[in-house]
Amino acid sequence: MVNKAPQRILASPSSRRSKEIYKVWIRNPINMALLVWITCVAVSGALLFLVMTGMLNNVPPKKSERDAWFEVNNQILNALFTLMCLYQHPKRFHHLVLLLRWRPDDILKLRKIYCKDGTYKPNKSRWVDLSHGGWI
Repeated sequence: MVNKAPQRILASPSSRRSKEIYKVWIRNPINMALLVWITCVAVSGALLFLVMTGMLNNVPPKKSERDAWFEVNNQILNALFTLMCLYQHPKRFHHLVLLLRWRPDDILKLRKIYCKDGTYKPNKSRWVDLSHGGWI
């Protein structure tokens, strides 16, 4: 039996589909911002790690310079994570509004839609209380 030459990985149908999905995903401005954010966090985090572990001791020879790099990278990471928290605020407020609109009879409507034959699950509310009670 003769072995065929290995097919190019980049030309496989699944990778072509992945590229198409990525092209659609990256066209969304929010996803572009998320990709830039992830890149900035990765670069700043890597630089912070290198400074913390002493791998860059020769680049800034003075300890005061290394401390400045350390502080600047900490501030950059704090700013990036603060931006992400601010980005999440509209979604959090939307969820709060939905929660405040919730009525006890809504569960009956949802149960008819999502549960088989509208089946009541007696321990469901206990589980929801235990798992979600501390989130709000």
